[in-house]
Amino acid sequence: MIKALTNGGFGDSALSFAKLHATFNETEIKDVHITHVRTRDDGLNKVISDFYNTQYIKNEVKTIDSWNWQKEHRDEFDIFLGTGWSEKNPGDEDSWEIKPYPHIAFHPRLDVDLVLNPRSGGVDYGKKEFSEEEIEIFMEQFPDTFIVGRGDDEHKYSKYKNSVYNKTSIQELIDIIASACTVISPEGFVPYFGAMCGARVLCKNQNIQAIEERVHPKWDFHLINDLKNISI
Repeated sequence: MIKALTNGGFGDSALSFAKLHATFNETEIKDVHITHVRTRDDGLNKVISDFYNTQYIKNEVKTIDSWNWQKEHRDEFDIFLGTGWSEKNPGDEDSWEIKPYPHIAFHPRLDVDLVLNPRSGGVDYGKKEFSEEEIEIFMEQFPDTFIVGRGDDEHKYSKYKNSVYNKTSIQELIDIIASACTVISPEGFVPYFGAMCGARVLCKNQNIQAIEERVHPKWDFHLINDLKNISI
């Protein structure tokens, strides 16, 4: 069993997944176990683990007291994956470039074309979002859009016919994103995963440094200020 170490949030798990596919084929990945460590206590550990499970990757997601744990336990692992698109992992040791379009395990959805994620960020100070007003205007133009995501504001989106906000398992979320032609979202898991699935991604221009560190040059990935005057 190959022991791999990585870290970060939900969006970072997508990058670590693509790092893994850049080095191991689908048969070899079955012999890899990822330990994904985090310092945030934001309820996303199970979400991250569920994502790895959808891709048949053995994993453990654990919360650590400080990043010193990673340094102290690094020699227990064979490889470090990291979360940058290139071999550089900002703030961590180098690894290698991601595979921009890795193999994705999913169930195709023929009813999905356009996907909108209104917000992302696991904690209040990390929220990135589109306003309720601009979402309403956008949905008037594109009423068949699937709305995905999780949060305490489900009431804002329940009136839209294809809103599955707070209603999907991680497997269902993967199926929807991987079936989409266009994905619109603030920075986070949804746009990164959508891009590696081959979708055209329109990402809100917040948290620019994180985007620059994670977006592969081959992806069809574009920054937008808001949901106004978008060409689909």
